[in-house]
Amino acid sequence: MSSSISLRSIALAILATGVCTGCSHEDTVQVEAAGIVEGASPLVARAPMDIFGLRMRSREIGPSEFAYDLPSTWEALPASGMRKFDLRFAGGEGQCYMIQLPGGGGPLADNVNRWRNQCGYPPIDGDAVARLPRRRLAELGVEATVVDLRGSYTGMGGATIPGQRFIGLIWHQGDSGYYLVCLGKESVVDAAYADFESFVASVRAKSGSSMSPHGGSSAPSERADPSAMIDYDVPTGWKRGADRPMRILNFDVGGDGVTTCYLAQAGGSTLDNVNRWRGQLGASPLDASGMSSLAVTTVFGQEAKVVEAKGDFAGGMGVEAIQGAMLLGAIAERGGTSLFIKMLGKEATVTAHREAFFAFCKSLRPKDAGNEGK
Repeated sequence: MSSSISLRSIALAILATGVCTGCSHEDTVQVEAAGIVEGASPLVARAPMDIFGLRMRSREIGPSEFAYDLPSTWEALPASGMRKFDLRFAGGEGQCYMIQLPGGGGPLADNVNRWRNQCGYPPIDGDAVARLPRRRLAELGVEATVVDLRGSYTGMGGATIPGQRFIGLIWHQGDSGYYLVCLGKESVVDAAYADFESFVASVRAKSGSSMSPHGGSSAPSERADPSAMIDYDVPTGWKRGADRPMRILNFDVGGDGVTTCYLAQAGGSTLDNVNRWRGQLGASPLDASGMSSLAVTTVFGQEAKVVEAKGDFAGGMGVEAIQGAMLLGAIAERGGTSLFIKMLGKEATVTAHREAFFAFCKSLRPKDAGNEGK
């Protein structure tokens, strides 16, 4: 069966340099696809999927480079990956960083609840999200939604750290979503709060940085939604799942799984991403020689490296651990942009849908391209 959807230009992860999805049921399988833009460019003017032949509407872009007044006791680290700036305070016990996601990064409520989940809080509905405090960022001309949580914090690695304070600001400007986070030991963040407030007030676009001529939106619940169309063939036993932030496609594979497909901006080479995936299941990293021996498949007509790993998945980002897991993925890179498709779940289920996975990869194509992508 053939199907098509609107692509949403959004970026990885869980707002971090890598995204890991997992499963909460024994026979759950997840498949995710994401576009990863190399960190060399602060903001890609071409939408990642455009490079793969999926034409997206041209939209205004928000600022891509920022200036700020650094508190005297804070330290600025080199920006890397998805982070536009990366700061430390209190001897490294506290951190403050900002991520820009072209396309917006998903609905406001989804991102708020993702943060709440990381801090051990239950989700809230749209009305409650709308009642969250907002802060005017005068230098940027926008209004941000503020999330301020105390308690345990679970990061990308799956480890839970007690006694943390998490402050997050979300706003949209041009085609992008911006996510500013302050995180650390509760007492440390409390002591640095005045500095944080002054710092946030000082954040501004650098002179000459790309900027929406109309300024930012004062309604942070509204996000840019550039779209294009893709076609694909749905394998037998796969069912579309609910939309999730930072993803374009979600499928339930084998009954209880979720297939996710999303665009994401992240740092790191193909080798880095391959080894990140392998590390999620405890597999040893590959070197350049090992990369050259990987099998290949086709994604949007482009050659893609195939990644396979078996082991125990430790979980993370609110996803439960999986004993006896298997990962099957494909990463295609072109013009500094990568698209990845990833299947993760119980080994038996992933193995049963192995051929369907490759057929799905090869079936992805631009809406108007007929069967060119196969």
